Amino acid sequence: MKRKLLMKPQTNSLALPKRIWHLCILLALILINVPGTGSAQTRQYATVTPSSGKNEATILLGAISGGYSPSNSIVASVTDPGLAADGNTGTHSVLTASNLTILLASFSGEAWLQMKFPSPLAAGTTTYVKIDKPTPGGGLNLDLVTGLGGLLGLLQQNVIIPEVYSGATSSSDGTIINSASVVSSIVQDAAGNIYIAVKSAQSYNSVRVKLRSQSALLGLSLGASLSLNVYDAFAVPSATACDPATYTDEGKVTGINVQLANTSKKSYICNRCKYFKLLRNQSGNIGSRWISISVCLFSYFIRVQFPT
Repeated sequence: MKRKLLMKPQTNSLALPKRIWHLCILLALILINVPGTGSAQTRQYATVTPSSGKNEATILLGAISGGYSPSNSIVASVTDPGLAADGNTGTHSVLTASNLTILLASFSGEAWLQMKFPSPLAAGTTTYVKIDKPTPGGGLNLDLVTGLGGLLGLLQQNVIIPEVYSGATSSSDGTIINSASVVSSIVQDAAGNIYIAVKSAQSYNSVRVKLRSQSALLGLSLGASLSLNVYDAFAVPSATACDPATYTDEGKVTGINVQLANTSKKSYICNRCKYFKLLRNQSGNIGSRWISISVCLFSYFIRVQFPT
């Protein structure tokens, strides 16, 4: 009697169904792009010698009369402006603005500091200026602002006023860019550091930060003051759409109009946002086209791009 030999069937890996191959490719891509392999984000700092100044406005019958103009009085001050461009992220300048009575006249103060990049930044590039939460003095209650509008209230109420300039040098402030082309935000990183994020629709190389003691919510309490620590400013021109999320967004302001309410979700900050890439073609099947997809929600990306 002839014996039948039982042969273990052999599987040709090349004959696997296409769907299984697609899943294998997808799994490999996800493993390649797990957190820890994200691309580096190179910061470009504003290293040109900054300029600074102080302005004042007259308070008449409890209201601001006229606009702000340059002043040498003690109604405002800028301490150590060079520390905002020394390349040391731990040092800072201090802006102080006050409401004071001088020789029977009352004044509201405004202090400003302008950081400058050595070369122009492309339109759409965001500059980040690290700050600390303003410190009130003289009985001023900052919670009236931050309690109602979060940190975004500092922008909404014109307590902090960012401006963008082009053509600035160490000896020139350059030309101011229309505020309608500027979007300002207050953002936080995973460590809780606070930044003013400023983006312009036009190329620029300088950002000015103003601190003003007058606002609708702060009131015009005479003797009150406000101080703000300002650190180095930087941009990330080389950022790409696949870079991990770095900041959460407190909100943003275009000109003086609020475009987004307070949306800060600190618990959603990702040090290295989980993201992966898929290959697909126009029909939606896996093919030869790279599409980047992020699964990190409520986060602030350096730059966002969409596939075409």
